[in-house]
Amino acid sequence: MDTMDLMSYIIKKDGWTKYNLLTAENGAKNSPFYNNSYTVYKSYDYLKDDTVVYSDRLHQWDSDKYKKAASEAFDGYQGQYFDNFTVNQIQNFLSIYFNKQVILTRIDKEENVSNGYPYWVFYYRNKEN
Repeated sequence: MDTMDLMSYIIKKDGWTKYNLLTAENGAKNSPFYNNSYTVYKSYDYLKDDTVVYSDRLHQWDSDKYKKAASEAFDGYQGQYFDNFTVNQIQNFLSIYFNKQVILTRIDKEENVSNGYPYWVFYYRNKEN
């Protein structure tokens, strides 16, 4: 079996199952490679060179720091879901976390393909004084 042929198989609980990656014969949402991602916010001054950070990584890097910043920015909330917060609240959260003023220029909501849980991608730059 060559590499391309191997890529057309996925592991199911009962063993290997043939899956057509190109036509997604069961529909995109049933594809194991379907990713439900979209841009939540994009500032007029967003630049492709802006710094990027992933919400789940912030928690992994320093969970105590994350919880402190989230609690302060989100009135006690320390979770990892950002759907209910404004751009200004998230910008404040990042500023507290990084201990410097930042300007949030874009927010993308992504889906972890391995477990289906969402995470957010924050694009920012340092605020000039």
